[in-house]
Amino acid sequence: MLCVNETASKRASITSSLLETGAYSDLVIECKDKVWKVHKAIVLLSSKPLDDKFNKISGDTLDLNEDQPEIVEHMLDFLYNEDYCDHYESDGSVNALLTNAFVYILASKYRMESLQALAIRKYEEVMPEGWNSYPFIESLRILYENDEKSDEILKGVSVEAVESAGKTSARHGDVALDVLAALLSNGQKRYSQPVISSRDTVWHCRHCSRVYY
Repeated sequence: MLCVNETASKRASITSSLLETGAYSDLVIECKDKVWKVHKAIVLLSSKPLDDKFNKISGDTLDLNEDQPEIVEHMLDFLYNEDYCDHYESDGSVNALLTNAFVYILASKYRMESLQALAIRKYEEVMPEGWNSYPFIESLRILYENDEKSDEILKGVSVEAVESAGKTSARHGDVALDVLAALLSNGQKRYSQPVISSRDTVWHCRHCSRVYY
């Protein structure tokens, strides 16, 4: 008789193979140049907005062209595997901050609370190493512009950043703190461009034109 862990592992392997092979698919998701053969019982039952969207169309093809293919793929990986790869664990890239920010926004859009929670946890795992990087600053802008509840996240992130600034002599620490201050002091103001632009090793703040090396 299989133990509980073995049964769960076997079930996870089956659901993972369903996404990889598209076996028994009854729903197609299209996002720009990417196509996935998926399953209504897994995708639509996990998201009321996606279910509502599907009920408004004829046929079995769900158009998600307004989203990013890479992030949709992370969402589907989570639905079938209960996890997704942000590449932080595999190669230590702080670009995972951007990935997790985008995943959080997509999960918020499609009301997937479990995926939101995972994206936040993964984001926080990268924070100690990536808080004073450009991906961190850009991820704050992304969260601030796209998520209605981002102010709550920003408060938590800002505390982490300020604490790190007090303990770490970081090369670009002033950049992160300046941008945090700008974001948090402007209420619901929206920004149409990245707060910081990177030109080789020089960063230019678009709020005050300050230059960082």
